[in-house]
Amino acid sequence: MDSREKIREALGEDAVVIYGAGLMGQSLCKVLSEAPYHRDMECFIVRSKSGNPDYISGVRVISMEEAAAYRHRPVFVALHEKHIRDAVRELNEAGFDRLIPVTFDNDLWTDIREAWINENSLLPYEAVPSLWGMNEQKLHIYVVHCEFDKELVEDIQDTAYEISIQAGAALADHIYYEAVDDVGDNISNKNGQYCELTVLYWVWKHDRAEHIGISHYRRRFHLDAADLAVILSGNIDMAVTVPIINTNTVKGQYIKDHGKNEWDIMEEAVRELSPQYAGALERVGNGSFYYAYNMFIAKREVLDNYCEWLFPILSYCEKKIGKKEDAYQNRYIGFLGERLLTVYIAKHQELRVAVVRKHFIESKEK
Repeated sequence: MDSREKIREALGEDAVVIYGAGLMGQSLCKVLSEAPYHRDMECFIVRSKSGNPDYISGVRVISMEEAAAYRHRPVFVALHEKHIRDAVRELNEAGFDRLIPVTFDNDLWTDIREAWINENSLLPYEAVPSLWGMNEQKLHIYVVHCEFDKELVEDIQDTAYEISIQAGAALADHIYYEAVDDVGDNISNKNGQYCELTVLYWVWKHDRAEHIGISHYRRRFHLDAADLAVILSGNIDMAVTVPIINTNTVKGQYIKDHGKNEWDIMEEAVRELSPQYAGALERVGNGSFYYAYNMFIAKREVLDNYCEWLFPILSYCEKKIGKKEDAYQNRYIGFLGERLLTVYIAKHQELRVAVVRKHFIESKEK
């Protein structure tokens, strides 16, 4: 039984059971309880009640010891990818035999929230659903790699329009790809903070294709032959992936996950450098979704305009904030870039934006 069949079966139950009461579990609970799903929530199961409330959004929270009655029911395992394998193993050992893993990145969660977003008309512009027309000779999608790439469960080959490129090449001990981000005008040595945006900067400065895209070695645009339709006609300006949904506001969740200082300085940068975007930033910050991964495809002129606006703001933030000791939190420029992509789209309501699916490839267990 594939994942879609599992979810259809799970949604046929009287009520939904979710393992995991964190951000992923709460997001899944919110989406499945609303249109088009309208499912009752049975409970959240957690490993231990210690530190967890008795109820979250009116749904009871129970421990593994209390959950024996659900061992043969479909159970959504809603956790961060790095925890999912261990959780599934533990649940299987405890006798749970109908598990449906849902992570922030996997394709199943993309499908679930896409239907919810469309049903509730949440996008702030006239979105064009998953339709594409590309002349492969006029489209370049750069697939971002680094020297620390994980081994994947799928052997994914680049399509004719994809170009694998090594990010942070200026900092790397080994170069694995012909295309690198440290040739010519570049910011490759800032990759620890800018993440895939060092590739975006390089592409902006060096590639003149009519349409440019940025994706990741584990996150690819899902563009099949049936989708290839209209982009060269000029009907589409930009494509983004299905947005991330926050149960908190975008600003509130960013502050919780990364800290208030960076967000405040980003707001300051926008006020100082691009005050006409301040209203869009406020709307996005107070909203519930953003376009993640700094992953998009755009017309050449749109990419130019976006990068001319984006990089001065990021440079302002970098100078004000500096480097962080924690390697993950030091990626704050990349995290801010994700939210700023959404701000740019919110500001430019004249853009015709397509929301397209991405395919997430899991890494092999070490």
